[in-house]
Amino acid sequence: MIALAMVFTRADDLNGWRLGEAIVLLGIFQIVSGLRAAFVEPNVQWFNGKINSGKLDEVPGG
Repeated sequence: MIALAMVFTRADDLNGWRLGEAIVLLGIFQIVSGLRAAFVEPNVQWFNGKINSGKLDEVPGG
């Protein structure tokens, strides 16, 4: 947010993006990143652990 404020003190828009639009875009990015970190990444790590340990193999102990 501070970086956006610094950029927009020198310019009215940035390639057609105004300050309000850039703030909304940054907010959406932060929300999606937070949801991914909360829900997707832990499940991917769990799945990766199961693959590496062989617990997803069809024949156990193979």
